[in-house]
Amino acid sequence: MLRVLVLPPARAEMDAARRWYDQQMDGLGVRFLAEIDHLIRRLAENLRAFPLSHNGLRRALLRRFPYALFFRVEPEAIYILACAHNHRDPATWPR
Repeated sequence: MLRVLVLPPARAEMDAARRWYDQQMDGLGVRFLAEIDHLIRRLAENLRAFPLSHNGLRRALLRRFPYALFFRVEPEAIYILACAHNHRDPATWPR
């Protein structure tokens, strides 16, 4: 099984979303991060379950939150590049 690395921009997006969810309801941000952890375990176990998306990245949708993880698979690891809200246009991402 490949190791999964969350790059700093993706981690910053996760943290921002967690803070926003915590402002909406106590504990909701923790549930958001728990779902991300669960999704990361799933993608590490079965990469092909997640479709190719924008610019050759794969996309993994969270089930209870309107977010997706975008990741690239390399021989040495899986790199999570973004944690984006589903209404965000990938064309606006920084390079």
